[in-house]
Amino acid sequence: MNFTDAEREAAQLPKPPDEDSEVSTILRPGLLADVEIQVEKIPSALHVPNQAVMRKDGKPTVFVKLANGKFQAREVQLGKASESVMVITAGLKEGEEVALSDPTANKNKQQNTEEKKSSSSPSGMLPGAK
Repeated sequence: MNFTDAEREAAQLPKPPDEDSEVSTILRPGLLADVEIQVEKIPSALHVPNQAVMRKDGKPTVFVKLANGKFQAREVQLGKASESVMVITAGLKEGEEVALSDPTANKNKQQNTEEKKSSSSPSGMLPGAK
């Protein structure tokens, strides 16, 4: 909406609510508000949280939960993104569950920890032990 210079000069802030008013708070200069500005609306878009999209070999990948409870890495194509979600244009179907972190990363860490535990013994910690 375009305003003329005269309309802008004549613009006034609303008066504060009366004491007996049901309005408990009104936005005035110096107060803060949480707002959401909708720049673009994408109808019927399939989207996931940003943290669900990982990079594997430089390609955007999500881990999809299979019927047996295991996860499968799947390459996806990304559309637009916001601060918190990404639109998926290909590679994922509606209703599929995705992991919010790499389920294979924990498995690799556990294997490395178990290997370190099994290779070290209490006697190996003593000075001069071989």
